[in-house]
Amino acid sequence: DIRERGLVKILEQLQRVSGADSQDFMHRVFAELIAVKRDAMLLSLPAAMLEPYLVSKSALTTAQQGGILTPSEARHLDLLAQLYAARGLCGLAAQVDCSLAERKCANDEVFTLDQRMALFERALLHAKKSVDGGAANGLDTSFCENVDSKIKLLDMQQRILGVCVERSRQARDTGSANAPEEAFVYELERDLKQLSDLYNDYAKTCELWDICLEMVHFSQYHDP
Repeated sequence: DIRERGLVKILEQLQRVSGADSQDFMHRVFAELIAVKRDAMLLSLPAAMLEPYLVSKSALTTAQQGGILTPSEARHLDLLAQLYAARGLCGLAAQVDCSLAERKCANDEVFTLDQRMALFERALLHAKKSVDGGAANGLDTSFCENVDSKIKLLDMQQRILGVCVERSRQARDTGSANAPEEAFVYELERDLKQLSDLYNDYAKTCELWDICLEMVHFSQYHDP
């Protein structure tokens, strides 16, 4: 609360701050606002200096290339997506949300499939707004279709994970050792899986034939 009162006083005078000499000071303000989780205050500041700050702290290029992000980098990347959305740059927000949803985690960070799903759904919402509004951010209906496909694939992964969690629990209750589903739980929770891996390594192995059929239909695979 004391921090916030001080930050409010600073924010009231920020309109007088301009020029290159203020950059270090502004970066300190950004960092403090993020530390005390005052996201609304942060995003209300002029974007000219905030956007490059968030880009530099979020490892955006690494995320776009499928690299590993730290929790701090992911936090800044999420704020960048929110900034783009607040400025009406829905196409950019959608792309950043997708990078967040698909990111790889550092060490043993907990990043659940539900959290990934929420980001994909947010990305789809922003993408549809961008397409409907005719925003010139390089997005078209194919981007929306691609995100929708990712959502459907992730839903299949969530359902397979649910089965593996239950079977693993049953194996522990009955005293069974080394049930394959126990290893599957960790693997499925850890990363997003490709369709072929989900089918061959998990759905088929666990004899989830209903999901296998869905996957064949989803892939538009044809074999006479």
